[in-house]
Amino acid sequence: MAPASPISTGTGTVRRVLVQGKSQPVVLYEALEADEPDRRLAKQSASKDFEAGLSCYDRLDFKAAIDHFERALVELPSDSVAQFLLERTRRFAEGGAVPTDGGTIRLGKAETL
Repeated sequence: MAPASPISTGTGTVRRVLVQGKSQPVVLYEALEADEPDRRLAKQSASKDFEAGLSCYDRLDFKAAIDHFERALVELPSDSVAQFLLERTRRFAEGGAVPTDGGTIRLGKAETL
């Protein structure tokens, strides 16, 4: 039996995050059921592009990731996680340091999701 999709269970995996001061990453989940119905529907509409953007990011295909994150933000412009990932992906695409951590996001002191 296949596991339930995150959308159908009311949660979504945001990302593996390495918090400053910790040696092991943690997995962040988003509780979709806590959102207002309109926002939840917008997140569901944006989820395909958001997930595709994450997949492209993990493959270091930054151009495609940017396209997907931008489309996700058309559906939900206030999505702070998509905004964060879009900006980070743009930095990598412009020649910033390429992530080599298997998709784990390392947050510095001033960064938040």
